[in-house]
Parts: sequence; structure tokens; C-alpha cells
Amino acid sequence: MITNRNIDEFITCAIDILENEKEIVKNGKIKKGYSSQISTFGSAISTGSLLSGIAYFSKSGDSSVNRSRLMWIIYEILKNTNRLNPNLQKEIQNEVPELELYYYVKKFTQNKNKTEIIKLKRIIIEVATAIKLAMNYFVIENTNLEEEKTNEW
Repeated sequence: MITNRNIDEFITCAIDILENEKEIVKNGKIKKGYSSQISTFGSAISTGSLLSGIAYFSKSGDSSVNRSRLMWIIYEILKNTNRLNPNLQKEIQNEVPELELYYYVKKFTQNKNKTEIIKLKRIIIEVATAIKLAMNYFVIENTNLEEEKTNEW
């Protein structure tokens, strides 16, 4: 069950991380694409597989934004709010930062029962919701794809 108390805690952490995330927030503005991608991610893992959703969003593909940074932010929020197993964290410590969430969830799902996996999935959905809400703290910059290709942000 998704809880507002968790989301409130995650929002505070998300704002702190976003304020220092120079790739996503520039001059107090966030590209609308990031807001769209985190919403899409939440929907994807709600209706599908947690690991495959994280794997897909861990690579930017043809997205207009670097969605792998969103996976890094989710991992950082989980880490900063003590929602991760410390032993598993140590096992994946030397991985690429944008792939830490993927490797953590991959290891976590290998040794857990379905109830534990569903609990982690719920927490990640709460974090994604909190990031989406935290983005409202900033100005969402509405740019079209052509502008993004021709102008450096």
C-alpha cells in the first residue's frame, strides 16, 4: 500500500538531490522531458516488471533527456532514506552510478520471495511519485524536440 508519509519523506529528499543535480536542474528549471519520463517510469513498473522497467530506463536510448539520471536519483533517495539493504549496497558499490539501481534490484530479486519484491516495487513507485511531485518545486521548461536538438540547454 502506497503511503503519503513515505512520499512526503521522499519529496524532501528528492528536492535536495534535484537542487544539486546540475544535469537535470539548470537555473532552477527542469526540462519537461524529465517530468514525462519519471511519470512513464512509474506507470511502466506499476503495470509491468520492476527489473525490466529499471533496465529500460537505465539507458537513455532515443529519449530527449538522460533518463538514466532519474534511476540514479531513485537509488540515491533509497540510500539516503535507509531503504536499502546495506550488504547488497556493498556488493554493487563499484558499479556505474546510473546502473546501481538496476544491479541492486537484480541482486535483491534473486534471493527474495514475491512479497519482499512487491514491497520493494511499492517503495520504488513511491519514490518515483515523490520525484514527480518534487519537480513541481522547480520551473518545468516546456521545450520542443527541435529546440532541444539545435539549442544547448
